[in-house]
Amino acid sequence: MKSIVTLLTICLAFAAKSQILKKTYHDYKKTKVHYVYYVNGSGQYNGLLTQYTYDGAKLGEETYVNGIKNGAYKEYYTRGGISKLKITGTYKNDAKQGQWTTYTLVKYGQSYFNIIESMMFNDKEVDIFNNGIQTKVKEETFNNGICTKETCYHLNGKVFYTANFQNRSYTGDYVCYNDKSVVLSKGKIGLGGKMVGLWVVPREENGDCPRDKHSIGNVVYTQKIKFDENGNVDTNYMSKSYYLSGKLRDSVRLYSLEYTSGYNNVWYLCGKNLSIGKYNKYFESGKLMEAGKYRIYNDKSRQVGIWKYYNQDGTVKEEKDYDVLIRNEQIQDSINRDHTQKLEDWLKLSTKLALEYSKLTDIYTKSKTISKPYSGEFETIEDIGDYGNVQNVYVFYKKNDLFKVIREITIYCLDSKDYPRIYIKNNFPKKLSEFTENHHKSPDNYYNSIDKLNKLISLIPKMIACAEQNTKELEKQLNTGITIEEKIKIIENYQFEPK
Repeated sequence: MKSIVTLLTICLAFAAKSQILKKTYHDYKKTKVHYVYYVNGSGQYNGLLTQYTYDGAKLGEETYVNGIKNGAYKEYYTRGGISKLKITGTYKNDAKQGQWTTYTLVKYGQSYFNIIESMMFNDKEVDIFNNGIQTKVKEETFNNGICTKETCYHLNGKVFYTANFQNRSYTGDYVCYNDKSVVLSKGKIGLGGKMVGLWVVPREENGDCPRDKHSIGNVVYTQKIKFDENGNVDTNYMSKSYYLSGKLRDSVRLYSLEYTSGYNNVWYLCGKNLSIGKYNKYFESGKLMEAGKYRIYNDKSRQVGIWKYYNQDGTVKEEKDYDVLIRNEQIQDSINRDHTQKLEDWLKLSTKLALEYSKLTDIYTKSKTISKPYSGEFETIEDIGDYGNVQNVYVFYKKNDLFKVIREITIYCLDSKDYPRIYIKNNFPKKLSEFTENHHKSPDNYYNSIDKLNKLISLIPKMIACAEQNTKELEKQLNTGITIEEKIKIIENYQFEPK
């Protein structure tokens, strides 16, 4: 029995170590090799597996041990029958392990890797493949298939950035350079993407950070900022900024940043400064450019007091009193709030007027149409359609004589021949800018208009009563009135019999 077990063990070991050459082909004539590989006695991949394109260029290489990837891996760019190295690395038990390197070919300031990845081919692609300089794109370090470190490169071969990973997130030391090897950002990333300790942060001309961490084309200076272990700004640290030449640009104490660091926010570089206290900015020559103070106003960092601006020769260029500007803004804010309240009051009033006047005209109106009648007595008015457009409407009235008086009163109250809906649209626009133009320059217009609308609204119930009841006596009295004021008083004082 023992001899049988021993023999079986020997056979299995021999089968596992054996290498049997195999080939597959692109074509049925078997002239174009597709795969060349080895298998063991059990039919498992065992040794080097090589893949070729139809043109005969080597496309990739993998190493297996008894059906499991173990050993060197290579991948190639191909064109025609030519291969050029793209990726090298190592597998251990089917997982990426150790250092993996990706290469590109560079010419005309273009990367063949980027061309292939984006599928945006161009007329220089062939030349870049044939004559481009081989350059690293990135190096990655893997542990059991998980990337723990990544280093990417500029097209000139210099390091772009180095980042460490934990649980597939940026964690630990991070550094980013421009293509001249100047540090643009550097620091330590804590849990959740929080910035901790002393950081160098990239800044664009407007003081913002790149919204994409690696879009560094617009970075013109860097800033040193200190964070506590929870990612909060150390407000006791005097933050300094530097030109890319290394010369001091400015110094200021930070109150906070535009948004907090961490992966749940835009990006851990935190956006613009919220500064407080004394501020100095310098020319790259070292001469003072501007000086003043900041304070927090309405949750924003604002310049306050007298600021001085200098020429490069040290002479004063300009002085500004920012307290005056803030006071003017406060006045404007107050005006805007007043206008906003006026708009709200007007909306309530105009809505009420539109409803009441609609009741009145419905009582007087026999029929109305947007098609001009062929015959009969009618009046043409302008009204607002369903979509806010002004259109002609043709109206017949049940009590035409009395309605003429009502129209006279309406025109008198509004000081306009427009129907109320048109009057409201023209005099009380909903946009604050238009409202300001109409009523801020002449506030009396606003109050006079409101008084007119209120007057008309107070008369409408009486007008409706005139329309609904026997009005012959009322018409006689109205005929005695000469002025509109007299006719308004007649309607206001007329006593209707109970229904």
